[in-house]
Amino acid sequence: MKYRFIIITLVLNVLPVLGQPLRDDFGDVLRQFNTPYNNVGGAAWDGEYIWFGCRSGQRHLWAMNPENLQVVQGRDYGLNMADGIGLGFDPVEGVFWYNESNGTVRIFNRNGEQVRQMQLPRSGHWDFCTDREFIYGTSEGPGGEGDPNAFRIYKLSRQAQVIQEGPNLRTLVNHGRALAIEYVPAHPEGRFWLMSTGYISQINIDWQNNRAQVIREFQTRNNDYPHMGLAHDGHSLYAGGAWGGQVGYNYDDGQRETYGVLSLEFDAFEFGPVSQGNVVQIRFNIANAAQQEDELHRLSFSLSDAGPGPDWLTIEPEEGVINARQSVEITLTANTEAVDLGEYNRTITLECNDPEHRQAQIPVHIFIVEGFGRLYGRIIDAANDRPVEGAILAVEHFGIADTTEEDGRYEFADLPAWNYDFNLTRVNYLPQRHQINVGAGDEIERNFALLHSVCEPRPARLEFAVPTDDVLRTSLAIRNPGNGTLTWTAERLFPEQARADPWTLRANIPAGQTLGD
Repeated sequence: MKYRFIIITLVLNVLPVLGQPLRDDFGDVLRQFNTPYNNVGGAAWDGEYIWFGCRSGQRHLWAMNPENLQVVQGRDYGLNMADGIGLGFDPVEGVFWYNESNGTVRIFNRNGEQVRQMQLPRSGHWDFCTDREFIYGTSEGPGGEGDPNAFRIYKLSRQAQVIQEGPNLRTLVNHGRALAIEYVPAHPEGRFWLMSTGYISQINIDWQNNRAQVIREFQTRNNDYPHMGLAHDGHSLYAGGAWGGQVGYNYDDGQRETYGVLSLEFDAFEFGPVSQGNVVQIRFNIANAAQQEDELHRLSFSLSDAGPGPDWLTIEPEEGVINARQSVEITLTANTEAVDLGEYNRTITLECNDPEHRQAQIPVHIFIVEGFGRLYGRIIDAANDRPVEGAILAVEHFGIADTTEEDGRYEFADLPAWNYDFNLTRVNYLPQRHQINVGAGDEIERNFALLHSVCEPRPARLEFAVPTDDVLRTSLAIRNPGNGTLTWTAERLFPEQARADPWTLRANIPAGQTLGD
């Protein structure tokens, strides 16, 4: 017996290594780009595109391709919002946080659809970023510069609840107002980038002691407000320019980021048939194939799963960091105790900092059964009762199949309990379909006789000539001396290109060249 479970090939979202050929010095303008709207009020990187929010007229959420700096067709959404300052992307849920400046944050998916909204701890301008564990929000507050709690950074839950209040960032950078913020995990010396009036600063935040430190900063091009949007694509910074203009800038962050190199053992996971109530596991490795052993070549990853129906799958660990030339073992556990009989599919999303394979979708399949039974028997030729070798009894849906040997016997020794539709096929015989219900512990013997049909046209050949403007009628008889039903069709076939329309060129014959004359 052979089990051939269908495996779906892993699909990797392959992204180009952006920015590296353009590297120059810290703070230099690498490129500038045009925006379709003025008053850019937020920017975020979703792993593929740079997204912007704008405050002019109707609020918009739109995407730009960082390869060509063009607006992505079909990714420009008008939003029904009263205001729009501050935008962040949460890769864990795949959604954007877009602040309405009245204490409300609206949550949108990549299709521009609002999925929910939440109340923020304070009203006023906000901007957002995330390290996957927490959402970080900078708040200008309703009182602006006169508000003693303005320009602080907050550590938030995904329900917009304050987990911890951080330091005042305006005081830290000392360039007036400070709001737009970005988190870059590949910058361990200072993972936060902050936009203030006329400056972008790399900062390190000490949450334990409620302190922050400016690592370095540069003067920006034309951003006269601190909420012009700030995003990082893994290699360089993107920001809006003058508030009333439609020009944005791509800045050199001064670092030649190098990331880990993802290596996977598998492209899909199949638990196969599992008896109901059992707990089974699959183990696999995620490896970092980078060769240079330093912090810049560490591979950070996270794993999450989703799918319809009950959540029977757990992943351990769900995230981690892998040094170069190292690997980590991942355990997938399928618990079928509270799951009904049947087939279930889930999809594991692997996200990592390998710029060429930022995200991978890995399908997982399980077939939960009551138990196992045995199905066996013999396949013969109905015409002479002789055993048939090479007959295939299979259930294509499950990839279950067995092929008979010389004695015509087949056997499924451990067949999952289920109601099956078997297809029986053999060259020169008619196909058959058999429904067989296999229960847990059953011993079922089913023997099959193969039928065949024979097509004998009489006469075997018709050949005649028809005079011009005449009609010839003839007859053709078809006999079936076999023991199975014969199905047949008749179709007119013309030699070569005889069906071509009149005056259609059918061939070019280079007669002079062929004959040398």
